[in-house]
Amino acid sequence: MKKNGFLQSLLTFDEPYRAFELLETEHTPVGANCVRPPDQTSAFLQENIIRIKTQFHADINGDLILREFLIGGSLPACAVLLSGMADQGQVGELVLKPAQRETAPIKSGVAPSDHVVANVFALNEVELTSEWTAITKAIAEGRTAVFLEGDLMAVLLDTRGFVSRGVGETGSEVSVLGPKEAFTENARTNITLLRRIIKTDDFICEFREAGGQNKTSMIVCYRQGITNPALLREVRDRLNKIDTLEVLAAGVIDQLIEDHPLFPLPQILETERPDRAANAIMKGKVVLICEGCPQVSILPVTLQALFASAEDTYMRRPLGALVRFVRLFGALLTVFAPGYFLAIAMFHPYILSNEVLTSLIASRAMLFMPLWAEMLFVLLIFQLVREAGVRVPGSIGHSISIIGGLVLGQAAVAANLISAVVLVIVALTGLGNMAIPEFQTMAAASWFRLAFCIVGAMGGLFALSCALVALTAWLCSVKSFGVPFLAPFAPHTSRRTRRDKRAPDYLNTGRAAI
Repeated sequence: MKKNGFLQSLLTFDEPYRAFELLETEHTPVGANCVRPPDQTSAFLQENIIRIKTQFHADINGDLILREFLIGGSLPACAVLLSGMADQGQVGELVLKPAQRETAPIKSGVAPSDHVVANVFALNEVELTSEWTAITKAIAEGRTAVFLEGDLMAVLLDTRGFVSRGVGETGSEVSVLGPKEAFTENARTNITLLRRIIKTDDFICEFREAGGQNKTSMIVCYRQGITNPALLREVRDRLNKIDTLEVLAAGVIDQLIEDHPLFPLPQILETERPDRAANAIMKGKVVLICEGCPQVSILPVTLQALFASAEDTYMRRPLGALVRFVRLFGALLTVFAPGYFLAIAMFHPYILSNEVLTSLIASRAMLFMPLWAEMLFVLLIFQLVREAGVRVPGSIGHSISIIGGLVLGQAAVAANLISAVVLVIVALTGLGNMAIPEFQTMAAASWFRLAFCIVGAMGGLFALSCALVALTAWLCSVKSFGVPFLAPFAPHTSRRTRRDKRAPDYLNTGRAAI
């Protein structure tokens, strides 16, 4: 106690660095070293305070809070937190109030940090560290760091309490059946939503940094013993190689770790639905959760998964099969219909009946553009209307869709800018595109549609068939984290039913077949 009184009186000097010099030469606390690594804290409280103020620019950074107090009336300490990131109510009730009460004296040989953790602070998540980088990172995340006089170890308390959006309904994956909950921007809330569904002891959540300089946190979720260890190693290796300026959301991570950056179809599936992510984890897949993003990433992904909806699990088999067939038909229609029409109309008109051919010729009698240019022009207008409807607010977006689909289309036909037949083909193409349940797959279909239009206009059905064979071969060569993109069809593997207790064969879970 006498030593602590001397430290207090000495640290009231106007020249703190002179105080540090005297302390290091005459009154060095237990565990303090005169020469220490640059990434380590000091045993002198005021030196740590000055270092924190310098690193966080306390002179201009108004949300940095440093609260100096005495623990038990004798031990100097300082709590460091960021306003808005940490819950100041928790800091006051669970840190400052217990610390300022009279507590049991510190026993000889017991470090002050161990004493306050065991007898003072009333929080569940407490961590001791002397690494300066870990301390500053914890403060930036919203935790509270408490420095103690005479101890190298700082106490990190989980007092995160920043404002976040509550659990609501998903906006991009609306379904009639199944739960209505959606992920939020809070990563811990997202983990809770998953654990409410997956109540097993092998469900693992690995916390790590995403790799950007903004130090965004992310979580790798999987089932220990079910997920393929080779897949986990591959995911960890790719995440460790991320070195970029910023990681804002899961979409940035997906682009940095995917196999084929120029492949139009997504190789990592993003979802807002906890039930869909839990379903993937139970089957042996890996889910990545990024702090601040309401979508999570599911990997690996196959072409079959891109055409699956969240409500497929809750449908009876006959109805589910019919709905999936409609989706597949819509996808084929949106990709091949414009190119197939151009190939027939320009190279194989004898396939059409006389009535259809006469109607087509009559509708194009007053047009000035060639057929292929007209098709590409209408497709471009359709994409423009669709993009405008998505980006503007909801009520205005519906109005734009109506204007673009009805008024603009009818006016263009009446003004002899486009033909009615081409307008019908493009309208069917748009309906088929909207039948695809995954947003990025819908966008990727536009690239394939454009490519088949150009091929069909240049070479007819023969060129279209060759392009289809080339696309199939390309899809067969693509892999998502080692899993073939066309699995379980190519290569063929045993398909699991929804009542099967085993994970799918194509994920190579390492379990012997039963």
